[in-house]
Amino acid sequence: MDKKIFVCGICILLALCIAGNVMGETCTYSPAQNLYEGMNNVTFQTPHNYVNNMNCYSNAYVCPAGTLAKVYAKYDLESGYDYFYVYDYDSGKYTRWTGTSNGYVWLAPSSTDVVRFRFTSDYSIVRWGIDVKQINCYRQGTTTTSTKPTTSTVNPTTTTTTTIPNTCYDSDGGFAIYTRGNVSGYYSGAYYSYLDFCVSNQTLTEFSCSGTSPRNATYSCSTNQTYCLNGACILATTTTTTTSTTTTTPDSCSDSDGGIVLFELGNVAGYSGGTFYNITDACMYNNTMLLEQFCSGSTPRNYSFNCLNESTQTTHCYNGACV
Repeated sequence: MDKKIFVCGICILLALCIAGNVMGETCTYSPAQNLYEGMNNVTFQTPHNYVNNMNCYSNAYVCPAGTLAKVYAKYDLESGYDYFYVYDYDSGKYTRWTGTSNGYVWLAPSSTDVVRFRFTSDYSIVRWGIDVKQINCYRQGTTTTSTKPTTSTVNPTTTTTTTIPNTCYDSDGGFAIYTRGNVSGYYSGAYYSYLDFCVSNQTLTEFSCSGTSPRNATYSCSTNQTYCLNGACILATTTTTTTSTTTTTPDSCSDSDGGIVLFELGNVAGYSGGTFYNITDACMYNNTMLLEQFCSGSTPRNYSFNCLNESTQTTHCYNGACV
């Protein structure tokens, strides 16, 4: 056989294998959740069997304040080379496991109430993988009774699920364009919080309640000879001078975080058409999207970014930044 053909054939096979591992397999996991005290059904699962060179993360799962997390899971990994991580999301510290758990067990990571999972595999030897079923949010000093997942046929247990009703509270009492307000509450069991914000120095996004549901509307502050500043329409002021000389402030723009910086709260400020503006980065749409403000020369601009993004290893928007 021609050596060149033989070598080329090996290269093609290796390329196909690598492409299959990188493109074809990933982990599956539940959306980011605010959990309840007690048992919570959560999913984080590798393919069975998993493949080489995997590195995947879950979303963040938040236990109530004052509680800690235990994880109900099964793992069967190449010992010493492939790992199952449970991160303390706030500090970045983690506890990790390798080898096999010999069935479903309760894992107690180092103290944490905000959990994020990760799985890594090396370049060779694969096994069954990981399957996370539940997170128990418990208080220290209390005794908790473990139950099998609801799909188990061994000693089935009847559980009662409490659903949080939809609620909506508006701090400024409704469609109040001259006051910066906050709309918060629960929707479909998940907590939300939306703060009024300026899309530009002339345009306001105002949040309000429609019964027990949040809603938002865009309003042009220039309609009433006002401009938008810090999430509210501000009445423009006029200055009378004793001379006939009119001084126009040139357009300007200054960005406190230096550009499109997704992981830091910033604001742009300056003058546009002689009017001062100050616009702050803001979270939108159930805290999944970031509206990042930046300067284009002397003009303010904004950019929308989905914080639920594996490439940036962020899961949500908090206080005007992806975390």
